[in-house]
Amino acid sequence: MESVRVSVALALIEQDGRWLVGLRSSGRLFAGLWEFPGGRVEPGETPQQAARREVLEETGLLVEVCGELGEVAGETPDGQLTLHLVLCRPVAGRAEPHAEAVKAVRWVWPEELDGLEMPPANAEVVRRIRSYVARRGRDGGPRGRE
Repeated sequence: MESVRVSVALALIEQDGRWLVGLRSSGRLFAGLWEFPGGRVEPGETPQQAARREVLEETGLLVEVCGELGEVAGETPDGQLTLHLVLCRPVAGRAEPHAEAVKAVRWVWPEELDGLEMPPANAEVVRRIRSYVARRGRDGGPRGRE
C-alpha cells in the first residue's frame, strides 16, 4: 500500500488563558484520546479556512484566526501528515460536541495539557503552545485566579 500525505489544520483556540480540546469518540482513529479541533485541509482550502470550518463542524463554535504556530510532521497508520497549527479565538457560540467524532470538549490550562492522553504528534503541539504562552509573558495557568 502506498503512503498517503495528508494536510491537517489544527485550531488552537484560546479563551481566558485556557485551550479547547475534544475527546475522540470510540470506533475512530485515536479513539479515547484528547485532541485539538481540526481536520483535513480540503482541495482549494487554506489551513486557516479548514481550521475555522472544522471547529464549527465539530463544536458549533465560530472562531477567528489570530496567528499560526507553524507546522508539525506526524504519522498515522495510513501515512504521513502535516499538522498546520492555527491560533484562533472564539467569536460566537458555545463549544460543545456537534459531530459524531467528538465525544466531549473542555477548556484546559496549558499545564493540564501534559496530563491528557493525546495522539503522539500532539506532544510537539503542546510544547509550542507552552512556548507561545511563555513568550507572551503570561503564565496561562490558574495560579492567582479566583
